[in-house]
Amino acid sequence: MSKKKKTTEIPQEKIKTGRRPAYKKEIGVYICEHLMRGRSLTSILKDKGMPTMPTVYAWLNKNSKTYEPDFLEAYVMAREIQAEVLADEIKDIADDGSNDTYKVYNEKTKKLETKTDIDHIKRSQLRVESRKWLAAHLLPRKYSDKMQITGSEGKPLIPQVPTNITFNFVKKEKKDE
Repeated sequence: MSKKKKTTEIPQEKIKTGRRPAYKKEIGVYICEHLMRGRSLTSILKDKGMPTMPTVYAWLNKNSKTYEPDFLEAYVMAREIQAEVLADEIKDIADDGSNDTYKVYNEKTKKLETKTDIDHIKRSQLRVESRKWLAAHLLPRKYSDKMQITGSEGKPLIPQVPTNITFNFVKKEKKDE
């Protein structure tokens, strides 16, 4: 007997072709406002009327024909605020222990017992770690674990002083034999 191979069809999304839509300030403001609330760019772009990811990145790309400097400035600020929001959420998640335990009636002892919900605790831990990672990468100068020693405004701690070094080469004298 021959077995038929099962193939699963991958649904093909319609790829939009043609010119990228022009930048609209209302769309840029919408994207930045939602970023500042902690939403991811991918989830924002799933909303109705939003452009595609390549379109948004073209607006942010200085080498693109559709580059928008005002949008880039607002986007960078929105990402910095997003890092602050994520840091605030870390404290809220860590302090919330409301679902860490639950009550179960024990038939043998005829008493109500408190059990620890390990899954909920692990999920909260994952949420905290994810936000820490994102905050550290969105705003590394503030939330990164790496210690960087610099002077004010990121300048070198020890200023570079131009120096000239002169080498004087002396010929080796030959010994007479």
